[in-house]
Amino acid sequence: ITLEVSEACVFRATTHHSDGVDIHLKLTVQGQEKQQVCKSIKHPGPVPRQSVFCLLQPGTYSLTFYAEYPLGGLHPCSDFFAQVGLRPMALTDQSKRQSCLSQASDMNSLQVQRNLELATQPHWTSIKVPIDVAGQSAITPVWHQQLSVSEQDASHQLYIRMVLHSDYISSDLRFQVKFEGRNVADNQVTAHGYADMIGPLDA
Repeated sequence: ITLEVSEACVFRATTHHSDGVDIHLKLTVQGQEKQQVCKSIKHPGPVPRQSVFCLLQPGTYSLTFYAEYPLGGLHPCSDFFAQVGLRPMALTDQSKRQSCLSQASDMNSLQVQRNLELATQPHWTSIKVPIDVAGQSAITPVWHQQLSVSEQDASHQLYIRMVLHSDYISSDLRFQVKFEGRNVADNQVTAHGYADMIGPLDA
């Protein structure tokens, strides 16, 4: 994909669903394919996902998708899903930066709710997380919580349901669940974020 950038922009490209093939990203200045503008990063999880996120100055860029094929080749109907977005920095009100930082949410107060009732009504919690746009892609943890599941809890066949909405270009907030040292959450793309349901949970 050729990108014509006429003003400073925030850029993000992300791979998501890929059926039987690992997809890699590479962003370069057009004509200088050996020099990456900002390196891609791999998201933690059971299925490979990659992102490129950085500030681009005016110029012409090339975004290339590379496929790592499995042994034995691909199924005839294999496909992959990706997102690409640009937003001019001129649309960002820098005068509000300090007020936004001062209004950041207290993430320590955010807790996973436990109940045995049917989850027919969602309980949304609004969070504000400061985002820094840098010259290189990076993953920044903003919250974590440990959960313990007893034998009694497990007998109720509990599930953990995670849904996270955010602005894709500026933040692209995701979640991950680690069990016995393994990342087990496979973020499914929704209209404005990601969702997954894991269970029944073992003790």
